[in-house]
Amino acid sequence: MPCVVRAVFLAKAPPDGYTLAQCNVGTNAIAMSLYARPPFDQVRDFAPVTRPSLQAQFPGGTRRHFAATVDGVAEADRENRRRAHSAQGRSAGRVRHRRRPGSNRRLQRADDTGIQRVRLRGDLLYGVCAPVTTPVPALEKPNADFGGVLRTPDVQRRLDELVVHAAPTTRGEFDQFIRSEITRWSIMIKYARIPQQ
Repeated sequence: MPCVVRAVFLAKAPPDGYTLAQCNVGTNAIAMSLYARPPFDQVRDFAPVTRPSLQAQFPGGTRRHFAATVDGVAEADRENRRRAHSAQGRSAGRVRHRRRPGSNRRLQRADDTGIQRVRLRGDLLYGVCAPVTTPVPALEKPNADFGGVLRTPDVQRRLDELVVHAAPTTRGEFDQFIRSEITRWSIMIKYARIPQQ
């Protein structure tokens, strides 16, 4: 798959400060548990550069949007099973499936109307990475540049139109986020009993 090829190329690229690539949830988090022998390691081979922290709300979402959550899956499944066997639950009106306290993604659903809303708040792994041995100053500059672009009035105005709030993150915050995503998706894959490839 192209994203894996890109990641392999980045892992072997010279740490010149000019070679950057997008890192995302599929390649840089899910692949760490989905493949028995991934051709790269996110923590060992890549240095996080920057990631915008996004807060967005999408009206009209479906339950498929919720399928990709991790620690909310089991809770939502149990709730759905209870409601399927409860006449009172079927007529109770609005229901909310929530993830555990401290989690940022949730699904809100209005029963019997088909009206659904998905709110994604800051937990999407899309950012920029570099080879792990890239000098720190060469990593800090693009981090600062990305942050500066996000703060420009034109970008802020467009994000407001899209009902999206974006804020820059530090390299340390991005590193912690990637590590937490690797752990989350490892739990998800085990819960779903997805065999390694």
